[in-house]
Amino acid sequence: MAKADKFKIGIDARSISHRICGVSRGTSCLIKALSGIDEENEYIIYTDSILPLIKLGSNFRVIPTYCSRKNPIHDIKFYSLLKNDKIELFHSMHSWLPRFIPKGIKIVVTIHDLFSFTDPDFFIKYKPFHKYFQLYFSYVTGWTLKKADAIVAVSNYCKKEIIKHFPETDGRVEVISNALGIDGKVFTSKVKLINDDYFLYIGNCRSYKNTGVLIKGFHEFLKKDKHSGLKLVIAGNDACEGIRVIISELGISRNIVFLTNPTDQEIANLYAYALAVIMPSKFEGFGIPVLEAMTFGVPVIISDAEALIEVAGDAAAVFERNKPEELALLMEKMIYENTFRKELIEKGYNRASKFTWESSATELKNLYERILNIIKTR
Repeated sequence: MAKADKFKIGIDARSISHRICGVSRGTSCLIKALSGIDEENEYIIYTDSILPLIKLGSNFRVIPTYCSRKNPIHDIKFYSLLKNDKIELFHSMHSWLPRFIPKGIKIVVTIHDLFSFTDPDFFIKYKPFHKYFQLYFSYVTGWTLKKADAIVAVSNYCKKEIIKHFPETDGRVEVISNALGIDGKVFTSKVKLINDDYFLYIGNCRSYKNTGVLIKGFHEFLKKDKHSGLKLVIAGNDACEGIRVIISELGISRNIVFLTNPTDQEIANLYAYALAVIMPSKFEGFGIPVLEAMTFGVPVIISDAEALIEVAGDAAAVFERNKPEELALLMEKMIYENTFRKELIEKGYNRASKFTWESSATELKNLYERILNIIKTR
C-alpha cells in the first residue's frame, strides 16, 4: 500500500529526567532516531517538565506537561492534553499507561521488564510496605497490557516473559531492541577519572542487579596479594546502602569506588579506561551497558541471565549468576590472558554494530503506520 496519509502520534516521554538511566536514555535515543528517519508524520513528545532535549525535526513538538507519570491524580490533566491534541496513536515508553486515555486512540506500550512484580525484593527498600507496591504494579501492568493494541518488548527474553505471565498478549508483542546510549567512537579524553586500574559496574543496586555476588566475586579476586591495588568502580544513581554493608563486613572498602549520579562524560571516561565491564544481574530486560562497553573496546563479563546472553552473543565472558568464585576467575583471566581479552574486544566491536537506534526507529515507525493504516482502510 502506497504511503498516502500522515499521522499524529503522541509519545509519552515523561521518564526522561535529569537523572539518566536505562529507560530514559533509551527513550531519548529512540525519539532522536525517529526524528532522523521520519519527516512525514506529526509527533508530539510529552515530557514531565522543561528538559534540555536533543534537537528534533520540525514535525516534532515537545510539550512539558508538568504531570508526573507516578501520580495517578495527574492522569486527569494528562487526559485533557491528549484529547485537545487530537492524536491518533499514543505510545507510552515506560511500561505503564496513564489511567485515562481518550476513546478512539490506538495504544502502544513499551515493556522494558516485569521485575517490579516478578522480583520479590524489587521494592524491598520500602519494607514493610513493599508487598503493596508489588501488588499495585502487578495490577497496573496487567491493566496496561490489556488496553494496548501493540506491545513493544526490548528483547526476545522480555517478549517471552510477557507472554508467560500474560498469555492473552500473544500476537500483540513485537520485539524492537534497544541500542547503545554512549558511543565510544566519539570519546577523546586522555585524562583518567580514576587513576588506579579498575573493573567497572554501571547500574543501580536493586536486588535483580545481583550486586551482592559482584562484591563477593571481587572479594575472592582480591584474596591474591598481587591484586590488592585494583579497584571496583560502582557508578549509578543509587546510594547502594545494602552492598555498602557487605563491603564493610568483607573489609574491602578501600578497593571500592562509588560514583553517584555520574554525567555522560564521566561514564564515558569510566568505560574507556576500565579493565572490564561487569554485569552480574540475576535477570535483565536488555542490557545497554554491554553494548556501550563494547564500542569503547572494553571486554565484558556477564552473568548467564538470558537477556544479557541474547544481547552479547559470543562477545562476552559468562559466569553462572550465583557463583562469585566463577566471576573471580574471569576477572583474573581478563588481566593475564591477553589473547582471550583481545578476542572479546574484537567480537565486541562487531556485536555492538548490529544494534542501532536508526534500525529500531524504522521498525517502530512501521509498527505505528501498520496499526494506523488498519484504521484508515476500515
